[in-house]
Amino acid sequence: MGHSQAMSDPLVFLSVSPISGAANAAAKWLAAELRRSGVEPWLEEEEPAGSDWAEHTRHALESSDAYVLFVTPDPSPGERREWSEALKQSWEHPEKRVIPVVLADDEIPGALGDRQAVRVDPETGEGLEEVVELVSRRAPVEVLRSKEATRRLSDRIAEIRVTAMERAERGKGPVG
Repeated sequence: MGHSQAMSDPLVFLSVSPISGAANAAAKWLAAELRRSGVEPWLEEEEPAGSDWAEHTRHALESSDAYVLFVTPDPSPGERREWSEALKQSWEHPEKRVIPVVLADDEIPGALGDRQAVRVDPETGEGLEEVVELVSRRAPVEVLRSKEATRRLSDRIAEIRVTAMERAERGKGPVG
């Protein structure tokens, strides 16, 4: 994998649209701040040229301790798949945090609606410090799950996957 990680450093997966300039700038700033605070971020664009990005992405999603999802108005199928896997990982491992980051006045999609989002001003970056603080915390997260919550999460994960596949079939980009 393109990233080195000390055994004690938490790994944080940053999911960001490759075409969103504001989200990419925020993700790069966040990655630098996380490194300064002893947290190793994983950002797809930092993978070396020629690497197996699909395999590296899968591995990073599975091994991450937290997920920061930069929400954009029209997420790609790849982003939706990353969100789905992050939700699945956090459901299977309640200590793994999922933190949606919403730029400006963008709305949070229904699939992430149960998560408290952090709003970030794309001009000033205000709000990103809160993300650094949330990700840097190592205290366990307590999660209470009901049968209804489990069903709703499963339905949302399935919805994300179906939407990603439909978009890929319509030619709006690859699923991967």
